Amino acid sequence: MSDNFLDGNSSAGVRRGLTSVGGILVLVGMIHRAWRRATAPMRALIDVPLEYGHNFSVMRIEVRLFALYRERAGAALVSVELPDDSTVGDLTAAVRADYPRLAPPEVRIVVAVNAEYADDDQTLQAGDEVCLIPPVSGGRG
Repeated sequence: MSDNFLDGNSSAGVRRGLTSVGGILVLVGMIHRAWRRATAPMRALIDVPLEYGHNFSVMRIEVRLFALYRERAGAALVSVELPDDSTVGDLTAAVRADYPRLAPPEVRIVVAVNAEYADDDQTLQAGDEVCLIPPVSGGRG
């Protein structure tokens, strides 16, 4: 006798009704219902309304990429959504998360905001013109 319960020759498979598509769909439905019961407490947390007074508005920043960054991202312009009052450091972290091949973690990404070099703690505003400038090398010593 076969040990495979999906095998049509197995009496266990026949008893469980797993030899037909309908039987498998019933089993999938049972698993789905069990999963929904098990995850109900977690899913309920997602639906909890925010307390009054919280302002979680989001701004969209268009980021221009040059040279190596453009090649690695596959685009000259990318859009990043950030919470209001985000900093340049928040922006670079978001870009690194979206484009992990952009630059190794040890490489500091140089950022210009409105044609001025920016520090990581500079706050961004909606409508800022942001550019990521890759490291430049070459020339004669």
